[in-house]
Amino acid sequence: MTLLVCMMADNSSGYFGVNLKPGRPKPYQARVKRDGKEVYLGTFATAEEAALCVAGDIAGGAGGGEKGGFGGLVL
Repeated sequence: MTLLVCMMADNSSGYFGVNLKPGRPKPYQARVKRDGKEVYLGTFATAEEAALCVAGDIAGGAGGGEKGGFGGLVL
């Protein structure tokens, strides 16, 4: 079993790596920076889903990223 921790942030979504784009069917975008480049993880219906994707990517690729662990990820 893997425990994923979502990091809170002072932004429109309330979560690190998650941005709100109002007026869209899936308004929450998940993005991280890896090796100095922004990596787009997808769009989601809820902020919580997007935050779990970011947490999974940080934890080892469960959220869609190709690199496991912290391999160059900038928090």
